[in-house]
Amino acid sequence: MNNRKNNLLLAAFVVITLVLPALAGSSIGTPVVSDFYTPASEGPSVATIEGLASYVDAWGGVYNAIVSVQNQTHYSYSHLDIFENIVQDQMDNEDGYVKQSVFTFTGLSPFPNGAVGPPMAIAEISVSSIIEVPLNRDATFGTDLSTSEAIAIAEEFVTEYETALGLDMDRLNIIKTNYTYWFEIAVAAPIPVVVTQYMMTYVDLLDATPGAAAMSDFRDRLANMGGFMDLADSPDWPDLMTQGVEAFVPCHRMGYMGGFGSSFVGSLLSSEGKPYHRADASHVDIVEEVQFGVVAEVGFGAPGTVTEAAGNETYSLKQDVGHTGNVQNKMAQDPSMDSISVIVGAAPGSLTLEGVPVEFPIFDDTFPIPGNLTYGETLNITEGTPVGEAIKILLSTMPREFALMANEGMSQANMTSIEQTISNGIDYIWGSVTPFPDFKQSILNIDFTTMVPPTPLQELNIDLLAELMSAVGMNPDALTSRIDATLAQTNPLAALAQAFVRYFDAYNLFDILDNDYYADPVALEGYLNTFIEGIQAYLKDFSGTDFPTEFQTKEEIATFVEDHWDIVLQALWTAMAADNLPNIKTAIVSMLDMENIREHIIPYLMADLGASWMNGIGFSATANMNEYLNVSLPLDVSDITLTFDASPDSLVLEGPYLVVTKGTPNRTVDVGDIVEFTITVHNYGNAIAYDVKVLDGVSSGLDGEREFYWTRSTLNPDESWVITYDVTTTDPGLFSDLPALCVYFNATLASFDVNDTANWTGSARYTYSAPGYQIQIIGGPPNWWEGNILGIPTLYVVAGAGGAAVIGVAVLLVRRRG
Repeated sequence: MNNRKNNLLLAAFVVITLVLPALAGSSIGTPVVSDFYTPASEGPSVATIEGLASYVDAWGGVYNAIVSVQNQTHYSYSHLDIFENIVQDQMDNEDGYVKQSVFTFTGLSPFPNGAVGPPMAIAEISVSSIIEVPLNRDATFGTDLSTSEAIAIAEEFVTEYETALGLDMDRLNIIKTNYTYWFEIAVAAPIPVVVTQYMMTYVDLLDATPGAAAMSDFRDRLANMGGFMDLADSPDWPDLMTQGVEAFVPCHRMGYMGGFGSSFVGSLLSSEGKPYHRADASHVDIVEEVQFGVVAEVGFGAPGTVTEAAGNETYSLKQDVGHTGNVQNKMAQDPSMDSISVIVGAAPGSLTLEGVPVEFPIFDDTFPIPGNLTYGETLNITEGTPVGEAIKILLSTMPREFALMANEGMSQANMTSIEQTISNGIDYIWGSVTPFPDFKQSILNIDFTTMVPPTPLQELNIDLLAELMSAVGMNPDALTSRIDATLAQTNPLAALAQAFVRYFDAYNLFDILDNDYYADPVALEGYLNTFIEGIQAYLKDFSGTDFPTEFQTKEEIATFVEDHWDIVLQALWTAMAADNLPNIKTAIVSMLDMENIREHIIPYLMADLGASWMNGIGFSATANMNEYLNVSLPLDVSDITLTFDASPDSLVLEGPYLVVTKGTPNRTVDVGDIVEFTITVHNYGNAIAYDVKVLDGVSSGLDGEREFYWTRSTLNPDESWVITYDVTTTDPGLFSDLPALCVYFNATLASFDVNDTANWTGSARYTYSAPGYQIQIIGGPPNWWEGNILGIPTLYVVAGAGGAAVIGVAVLLVRRRG
């Protein structure tokens, strides 16, 4: 849920992401673990995989993540022993058991619309029925697990989290599914067994002070796992910037498969997905051995943490959070079992991991690739090329290859056929007297109590849904006031669909499906502004954002489109208002002119992402593996520090290289205040940047009448472009100051020939301003936060990792005429 963690950690981070997202995310599958650990008599084995990752962005923001995947049964942590006992009792005595539990806790909850929600705890509990194997195996069956039983089973876990962290969680939903499991162990023929599975989500929204206290307790809980997780229990850890995950996984293995072997993590990753078998004691080959795994993650992101130090920048997570002990891996603390321990760093400029023992191998951007890499006629990376350079070449070459393919495909479009299809369609709809159906009325006539079949969604807490919508800056009443409470009890999804239909009808959005409108060009043209108003209301209610002023009416949209895409949309409105079918056809065909479309899309696809992303980025990784003896090693060092040179003067930047900063001096304001923002674009490269375009991120609360898009023909080396604008704050709350996006070219677009793209030497480059800064807008009801807010440090401007591509932002893919 924490969008701030979507940052470049590059190739080395794959080591961690192979373990963490698949196992600790909110959509974990159904792992069944075998080969957990080897008894002590057989020697050590891997019972822990852990990772420590730190990334410093180009503006001094830091992003940290600690990951640990462990064999809970071996280490026997007291707070997780409770869960072991609960699940073991459920397996022995109930009709179901907790198959998986994922608990996620965020200090602040940023959402895509820019709103920042309060601390939020989410428990996702999966409960499964059991395969019952009686004395007669051919009578094997699945237990009859009712919804009430599943709730009671899940809430044994929920109660433990509430007690441990001082929470009060409410159930948001219940999803029920059935699937067929084929039992085929020593039976005459495979037996189909229906297995019932419930997924329940519990949520608690907290105010800032209790949220920070609960997060501190949760960090203490995770720190009990030891190893790198020790860092989580540090006095200066920023609780409200934190996201943590604890996933608990019961794992079982049948006797006929043999005992648990030596690879704990291998077993977790090769999960079988089968339900638990409760067999008669006589079936020794089916009696399952059960052990338990835990997957944990904790991390935080904070803007403006590292300050520029003339090429001697350093960052240490240990120092940042005030940890007083050494940095130790799990096997240094408990040598009874091995661990795989990975440390990863990324930063602007060349990077060195300081403090790593000499026997640990280093994988960084200078590591030579082991073989040749070729693609098509243009990509040829030879063996021995440094991996950082190889990634840069790959990102510079592949977009161009795909752009050329797209251009070739678009150039082969049969415009004669397209024109004929358009003409036939216009004649059929607007040129005939054939009556057309009223689709709007058909939708309004739907009987949602009978026409929408039951779905896996068994229950939905409407009041909690409204609370969540409100936390995101939405207008919950727009939806919840239209929900049929009676229908919601029996078919929640049907009730939601019905509520949306009622909402769309209230804002006249369904009129576009009314044959009085869509079958009459004059009526449709007159209705379009009403339709746009309805869309604006929908965006405001369900995203908290307003349309930019350029898109308030169809006439303003036409002006914008003509200015930036050379598409004369107003000609279509005029022809429709005059009921002139030939002119309507001409206008639509003109809008679909493939050469014009190619001219406005292909240059942006021909992106040099290597220059955008990789200039000045350094990354480095190490693991506790002796590179000569190929054995795991304990790690016990005073500190691991990222040391890097982020000075623009230290970088060799060929071509233009733009870095964008955005800021405002006042980040605590009242509703209705005017906030002045400054966007600065600086060219740190050695060549002119052409056709520079800046699109400002529009956050809810900060989307009043304002400018949001600027263009400039050139920006010379070492030249700055300063943009200032004012915005009137509209809504109370805490909001992310969404980044400003920028696209530019190393050659003027005037030299681009849509019919000779292969010989065009230009390419697009993308960058954006620092993420993570927030603005507090005061007004309205009491707010959940208290005191000072985050993200007020001075922006940190370097040329390091300033480029990160933002592709597919349509408004950037434009060219002003003339």
